[in-house]
Amino acid sequence: VLPKLTFPWYALYFPATNSYIEVLNFSLSDTHSIEIWLNLPPALLPTSWLQILAVRNTTDRAPGIWTVAGAPQRLHWRYDPGNVGFFNVGPGGEGTDFALNTWYHIVGVKSRGTLYFYVNSKFIASTSVTSPMAVGSFLRLGMTTYYSRNMYIAMVRIYNNKALNSS
Repeated sequence: VLPKLTFPWYALYFPATNSYIEVLNFSLSDTHSIEIWLNLPPALLPTSWLQILAVRNTTDRAPGIWTVAGAPQRLHWRYDPGNVGFFNVGPGGEGTDFALNTWYHIVGVKSRGTLYFYVNSKFIASTSVTSPMAVGSFLRLGMTTYYSRNMYIAMVRIYNNKALNSS
């Protein structure tokens, strides 16, 4: 199922668990930033791990972003098969939920061995991650070997070799 273009901001709506967009020949350096606008409606499969974004090769964690099984308004942001990164982060840090049907500006900044997490331009938390990280070969928004999170996503920006600052 292809994502649908919707308002506001011409966001992509991923309506089903098998929705995805793929960019081939894609890789990230050990220093990069991922910026997205994300809106989470009620999850179709709230007890499952649901993929939002993945840079893939032999792993879906280079990096990988999911919503958490049993806590579908929290993000699971990982950088290797050993699951290094945030386990269930939200707008108030680990263990907090994003409100349903609300737009959030989410930025992850990886600077070598540290991942910094921002929501709506506010620094939320940092954690240690793998450095150097696994090298991906393609980017997917939505389904990988995991079902896609039904979601609205807009203005996805990925800055390779650049760590954005808080300003």
